[in-house]
Amino acid sequence: MEEDLARYVTPEKEGRLQYLLFIDESGTECWNPRMSHDINERLLCLIGVIVRSDYYHNVFEGELLNLKKDVFGNPNIILHTNEIVRRKGPFSTLKDDKTDDKFQDQLKRLLSNSDFTVIAIGIDKDNHHVRYQERALNAYYYCFLMLLERFVFFLEKRNAVGRVFAEARNKEADKRLNNRYRQLFVEGTYYVTASQFRGRIQNKDKILFRTKTHKVAGLEVADILSRFAKKDVFRGYYSINTKWGTRLEEDIIQIIQKKYDKSPNGAIDGYGRKLIL
Repeated sequence: MEEDLARYVTPEKEGRLQYLLFIDESGTECWNPRMSHDINERLLCLIGVIVRSDYYHNVFEGELLNLKKDVFGNPNIILHTNEIVRRKGPFSTLKDDKTDDKFQDQLKRLLSNSDFTVIAIGIDKDNHHVRYQERALNAYYYCFLMLLERFVFFLEKRNAVGRVFAEARNKEADKRLNNRYRQLFVEGTYYVTASQFRGRIQNKDKILFRTKTHKVAGLEVADILSRFAKKDVFRGYYSINTKWGTRLEEDIIQIIQKKYDKSPNGAIDGYGRKLIL
């Protein structure tokens, strides 16, 4: 089932553009102190891919479909990192070096040429719990909160509005996150008022959760970029293996660094890239 997101597009009025935010994660929200030695368990990174809605429907979706058709012969496959790096299912063709090279080249070209903005938030769950003890927040929600605050700032700079999409996890986790999400439009946060949230984010009643079977291009790209963003966010603190291969790793991280949201002075840290230690 491929979902047409066009129904979520709001006609531009009074110069207010619309942007779509697609959120995915690398890592889990759970914290287990006995697993602090395991980097994959200890670290969590949320990535947000922001795309202007008209560009998303007129260009972005089509370019991703073209890549799938050209490399895999099937525009309907779903790009999924775990299957890609393991060469499973429709991605078994990547065991052929020529096909793999073609995929990597086209993927880098697509990401480099596409018009989108990245916000990535990383957290060391172990350090966070040791530091705050019983006051420690749920890791996913903490990163999600910081990501949404920055999305509001992004929209304000452009006098725009936006909608929030996220990769579905499980019903209970999604329900908990939705409950907290709705509170933002009533209570706000320390840095963003409830009025600011209400004025910029359109889907106030619920996050637009989607599974991979919905074939949402924005979430597919967020899934691919999540491991690379995680490696970049934690660079200098932890060494993370994306399992994509060193050559592709550095090339895509360089692309992400050019896509990060920035301050008026061009600063990335604290804006498009935030690390919570």
